[in-house]
Amino acid sequence: METHMQASGGLHIYSIYEDLRQAFRLISSNRTLALGVFLSLSLGIGVSTSIFSLMDSVLFRTLPAPQADRVVQIASVNPASAVDSVSYVDFDDLRKRATAFETLATTQDEGVAMDTHTGAPPRMTLGLIADSEFFKLMRLQPASGRTFRADEDSVPDRDAVAMISYDLWQREFGGRADAIGKMIRLNATEFTIVGVMPESFNGINQGGAVFHSQQPV
Repeated sequence: METHMQASGGLHIYSIYEDLRQAFRLISSNRTLALGVFLSLSLGIGVSTSIFSLMDSVLFRTLPAPQADRVVQIASVNPASAVDSVSYVDFDDLRKRATAFETLATTQDEGVAMDTHTGAPPRMTLGLIADSEFFKLMRLQPASGRTFRADEDSVPDRDAVAMISYDLWQREFGGRADAIGKMIRLNATEFTIVGVMPESFNGINQGGAVFHSQQPV
């Protein structure tokens, strides 16, 4: 029995080897086919890697902040039983009435066109709209500069202030202290950089590059 199983295993491996050799021979003799196979593999691997990275950052990793196990996300459920974001009216009411939470903050991911005015070409990136309570909630201290002030939440459209990620600070501003106070364009709005996020934090989904307050862009 053991001899038969070994022989069957050997034949199976040899069959796979022959199939692979025939496939490589066919591809090498047809450049168009080879290009198609290469592009298909590249696209498949790229998509799979992107999906895994997204799932890894959203589902498997904890938030890159101290005491992340104490942070919860609040969502609303509409009559169709679909989970949706909380409206600002509901959030404001919850903030006034809720006593079970130490603090409440609003955040929203948003794609923005960013120009750092450093000579780097403008590009699309992921931003995070956040209010001043976000930094208290996440126990975050800036690597340089400051976070948002409470008064910058209270007057809509008055304060166009932003915090940039640590990676962006190092890559395009050389980690220099004089990055604080410089301007950065998000879509059509010029924002003043007031601080740098800590190195360990790069957004709720670890993909954000720019953090800005409730100033619309």
